[in-house]
Amino acid sequence: MASIGNYDILETISQTGPSTVYLAIHQKLNRKTLLKVYRGGDPKLIDRFEREARIVADLNSDYIVQVYDFGEIDGQFYISMEYVDGQNLQEFLASHRLSGDELMEFSFQIARAVSVLHLKGYIHRDLKPENILVSKDKKIKLTDFGISLHRSLKRITSEGALLGTPLYMSPEQINNLPLTSACDVFALGIIFYQMAVGKHPFESDQYGEVFAHILTTEPPELCRVRP
Repeated sequence: MASIGNYDILETISQTGPSTVYLAIHQKLNRKTLLKVYRGGDPKLIDRFEREARIVADLNSDYIVQVYDFGEIDGQFYISMEYVDGQNLQEFLASHRLSGDELMEFSFQIARAVSVLHLKGYIHRDLKPENILVSKDKKIKLTDFGISLHRSLKRITSEGALLGTPLYMSPEQINNLPLTSACDVFALGIIFYQMAVGKHPFESDQYGEVFAHILTTEPPELCRVRP
């Protein structure tokens, strides 16, 4: 069994470029954890990786995944995070139509998570169903703070670069304007619409078309698509 420091690797969850997320277990505590490992040498990405760990550690909320540990072993930077036994919201919605009560409860929990973030001065910048975890007992946990930023911190993204997921970007993000917590609120509106209806209001695999809709089009009224 492969290991990284005190963590035995159980399986690979995902891989994006030089970053890999594993399901692991702590050798001494016998506790399952998500282990996010960065093996690259880009100083900006290392800075962002450490920033993500510090942000999550600062939030300390039942609605946000917790960080257990952060460190470096043999040139590999890692974050040990809470393991949530369940699905992300995108997967959950693919097989569940939310009842009215579930829609209200999920919306409340997600809004609470984002409010904790904003009250601490952070902007998530990449809210989407894939970054919202749903446990088997239907408890919500917000995750993936890799591009989150505190209002007081220096921006580490190149000028003109778009960060985030096109389907959930706010007009400010699309136009590369200064961002506030309002960009997260815009993404929340799309997520809540998607939870209510079962699909994105501007679904398309053409980013230019998505951006045009976000900037100029009102989504269909809920009463017409979910009587």
